[in-house]
Amino acid sequence: VKLLDFGLAKLMQDAAPATSRTEVPTRTDPLTAQGMILGTLQYMAPEQVEGKVEEIDARTDIFAFGAVVYEMATGKKAFEGRSQASLIGAILKDDPPPMSSLRPMTPPALDRVVKKCLAKEPENRWQTARDLCDELKWISEGGGRQAAAATVARPSKVRERIAGWIAAALCLMVVASLAFVYFRETPPEARVVTTTILPPEGEAFDLLTNLNPPAISPDGRRLVFDARSADGKIQLWIRSLNSRTAQPLAGTESARTPFWPPDSKYIGFFAGGKLKTIDVAGGPPLTLADAPRGHGGSWSPEGVIVFSPDETGPLQQVPASGGTASPATTLDAAKDRSHRVPWFLPDGRHFLFENWQPGSNDLNIQVASLDSKEAKTVARTSSNAIYADGRLLFLRENTLMAQPFDAKRLATIGDAAPVAEQVGYVPADAVGLFSAASTGLLAYQSDAGGGVRRLTWFDRSGKPAGTLGEAGDFRALEFSPDRKSLAASVADGSGSQDLWIYDVARGLRTRFTFDPATDDDPVWSPDGRSIAFRSNRKGHFDLYWKSSDGTGAEELLYADNPHKTPGSWSP
Repeated sequence: VKLLDFGLAKLMQDAAPATSRTEVPTRTDPLTAQGMILGTLQYMAPEQVEGKVEEIDARTDIFAFGAVVYEMATGKKAFEGRSQASLIGAILKDDPPPMSSLRPMTPPALDRVVKKCLAKEPENRWQTARDLCDELKWISEGGGRQAAAATVARPSKVRERIAGWIAAALCLMVVASLAFVYFRETPPEARVVTTTILPPEGEAFDLLTNLNPPAISPDGRRLVFDARSADGKIQLWIRSLNSRTAQPLAGTESARTPFWPPDSKYIGFFAGGKLKTIDVAGGPPLTLADAPRGHGGSWSPEGVIVFSPDETGPLQQVPASGGTASPATTLDAAKDRSHRVPWFLPDGRHFLFENWQPGSNDLNIQVASLDSKEAKTVARTSSNAIYADGRLLFLRENTLMAQPFDAKRLATIGDAAPVAEQVGYVPADAVGLFSAASTGLLAYQSDAGGGVRRLTWFDRSGKPAGTLGEAGDFRALEFSPDRKSLAASVADGSGSQDLWIYDVARGLRTRFTFDPATDDDPVWSPDGRSIAFRSNRKGHFDLYWKSSDGTGAEELLYADNPHKTPGSWSP
């Protein structure tokens, strides 16, 4: 018995006439005779389809190799048809669309290599696997760099993508490490590896309260996040994914919403009311623009940063090397309140952003361009959206969804599919705590802890002395003046927060607000008879108040366009 690999093999020498049938090393009657089709049709060369046994040689395998690489790079088969007959016709007559037409970031040199593999005539293909291997090595070592520079990506990013594709092509296998399965066209065959990253020793993650989604670098090699030390100091930390430890990034104290450029060499962030950048290799930060309360930024391959400087208003743009900031979007004062959390698409000109509109619990995800301030709505979500490997990623409640997206037509395709559950979310800012690299790596803060936090009493020595009420996802706490009651803001897992009143002596709680919007930051009146709080039920956070015994309805105390948070109530 012999095991024949590489699809179908043919006997290259004659069997001895005197040998019995049970001793023949391989069968001598050719299975690939005229008119006989055996094998996987999508990867068969024209000479195989036509049954030309005498023409089948190593160049036939090169054709199949090209078909496999084409499918790996684009997610689509090189030749398709509704029936076997139409598929045969496509193999014999049609040339597949260039890979770059399906995946714009495809290096032109790789596109040319695969096109030559798929030539109809064997004489027009690579003649040996060695020639093909040499060409691939030339590309991976920087060959064709000038041609690659003509694409919309920076050369460094092109080389990184080439290296990934070439390694996969040479090995004829795909290993998806930390990848999410829905970024593949054939999810059952993808391998998903999940790992958990802990905060640095002596530090604690502060992603939720400080609005800092973890940001994975575009090359998928490093992760930046913020952490709070025991003395309350917050700064950014960088961890290489091949390292066990993270390193603090000096000069990033009190930083918010970090983001990366396409080359993964710098980090943009907000601190001290400014938009800043810093070299990950070290050095002081560079201040680029005013940003009183930054709500996200994105770095174009063309050296432009689009950012949200405040909780209200349009997006701004500024050169990454420094310069004067100017508007990147136009706010419709009659309908819009805020543009924020931008994310550039692969062409480096168009970018996604979330558009907050008063009176709506959902967000319009829109796309605009550096060339025009006109915006187009592409999705309705409950969080910001990012783009990675042909998909939009966004949250529905606390579930991370992936929906196919055509970056050329700027439109979603098909239905969204769940990628991860219990993903962290900041309702007040409509920001999901997730990030993705162009390699398909996904990083997010789990919100599985929601529902397992408990209000705990401690004595003056720090020893636990009991709990108060049932577990919940607590966001804000405030004791009444007589310390007999506690008002708390509790998230319900759907992105909404409501106020609850706890009886300290009995440990019982009573719901205080019922609106589906976010109600939080309670402040008691000095006599304990009323509670003021903030709510975004009109699209921005206004001040409301209500009798502390729960009777009556909430009353609007003060409203205008900016966000407001009650601080304290004067006697």
